[in-house]
Amino acid sequence: ITASKFKEHNLSVISLSTLTESKVALNNIIQRIQKCASQSVIRIVLLGNDAFVNSFLQSYVECLASRPREYMAYFRFYFVPLVFSYLAKFLGSLDSQYETLFGNNESSNEISDIRDLSQKITRYLKTSQRTLSLPVGEVMLNRKGKLPEEDSSPTFLPFFCYVCLGTLSSNESQLSSIDDNALLSASLSLSISTNQQSRELKDSSDDENSQTILSSSPQSKIANQLIKNSHTDEPSTSPVDVSVDYWTIIDNQKEKKDGIRTIKSSLKSNIRVLTITRQLIMNSDDKISPSLTMTYVTREKKQKIMKFGKKLKDLQNTKMIEPQAITGINRLVCTSKSHNVELKVNVDGQEWDNVKFFQISSQWHTHIKYFPLALFNDIRNV
Repeated sequence: ITASKFKEHNLSVISLSTLTESKVALNNIIQRIQKCASQSVIRIVLLGNDAFVNSFLQSYVECLASRPREYMAYFRFYFVPLVFSYLAKFLGSLDSQYETLFGNNESSNEISDIRDLSQKITRYLKTSQRTLSLPVGEVMLNRKGKLPEEDSSPTFLPFFCYVCLGTLSSNESQLSSIDDNALLSASLSLSISTNQQSRELKDSSDDENSQTILSSSPQSKIANQLIKNSHTDEPSTSPVDVSVDYWTIIDNQKEKKDGIRTIKSSLKSNIRVLTITRQLIMNSDDKISPSLTMTYVTREKKQKIMKFGKKLKDLQNTKMIEPQAITGINRLVCTSKSHNVELKVNVDGQEWDNVKFFQISSQWHTHIKYFPLALFNDIRNV
C-alpha cells in the first residue's frame, strides 16, 4: 500500500519510514496547535501493525514530555490494522462495531481493496464517538554491550498492549527490528484536523477511587493468544531459567498521601512462556486502571533416575504445566539466572535481543500516562 493510493479517495496520507520522521510529523502538529487560537481536537489515523503504533507511541511520549499536560486533550488516535494485530484484537473485544470493521485480518497479510479500506476509515472517523484512555506502560531494558567491555545504558520504552519473553510466531507477530530506529516502510500515518471542542483533561493521579471490573476478560484472550504463538510446542525453544520479582497492589483503592500500597513476591523457575498484559479494571472516568497481569508457563522437571528398561525418549517428554496468571501487578523485574544467557523480549511487536534483565512499570514515568484511542461504543456497556 502506498500513500498515493489513498489520494484517489480524498485521504491525505503521510508515509513514515523512520522514528525521526514520526517525531518530525508530530512536532509539526504540536506547533500547529500552538499557533491556532481555537482549541480543536486533532484526529490522527494510524495504519499499520502493533510495532508501528508502538513506534509512534514512542514519538508521542517524547514529543509531549516537555509540553503542558493540557496538550494531551488535543489528540485523538484512530487505529486501522493492515495485518494481524493484538491491539486490534483487544479493541475488537471491547467494541463490536470496531470488530466488524477491522476484525477480519486474522490470516490476511495484505489489504488489496483500497476503496473498501478508505470507506471503513471514513466511517470510523465520522461515527466513532467514544475515547478509550489506554494506559501507557514502561519497559526498561538493560542490554549487553556490543563490545565485551562495554556496558549498555538502560533503554526506556513505552508499551500499550503486551510484553513477551521470547519470540512470537513469525506469521502473526509482524516483528520489527528497532536497532536502527526503523518503522515498517509499509506503515502509514493519516492526519486530519476537526473543529470538535477539546475536552478537559484530568490528571491520572486525581482519578476517582471507584473501580469496576469488566465482566468480559479480553486481556485473558490476548494472553492466551500470545501463549499460543510463543512456540510452546517447538523443541528448539528451551525454557529459560529466570528470576522474576513483582509487586502486586494490595488495596483496590489509591492512597492519595502514601501512593499505591504494594507487596513484593518472587518467582524462580524455568519459564517457557512469560507475558505481561494490561488488566481490564475501569476507573469511574472510563479510564483503564494501570495494573498488569502476568501469565507464565513452566515445564515439570525431568526425572533424575532412569529406571531399567525405561526409554530415554519417554523421559525427555516433559509435561507442559497449565498457564498461571497473577493479576494486580504494579511493577516487575525479570532477570536471567545465568550470566551467559541473554533474554529476548518482545514489546508490542518490536523484538529486542541481548537483554540481561528488564523491568516493567504499569505507568510511563512522565505525565503522559494515557494514549487516547477512538471507539464506537461505551466500553462499560460491552
